[in-house]
Amino acid sequence: MARRGKTIGMTVIGSKRDLTHPIAGVDRLFPPDGLADSCSSPTSLSLPLPTFRKLTN
Repeated sequence: MARRGKTIGMTVIGSKRDLTHPIAGVDRLFPPDGLADSCSSPTSLSLPLPTFRKLTN
């Protein structure tokens, strides 16, 4: 998703637990506790989340 955003000129900001290794296409990385700061004034926001199967008994 970050690479696609960069191809159209977006500034890409991300969040992950381990900040020692950069992510290709991401301009700035924040730790999880800095998520509120990273989302303070976005033009658009995307939150890719894992999907979970509905559990049945």
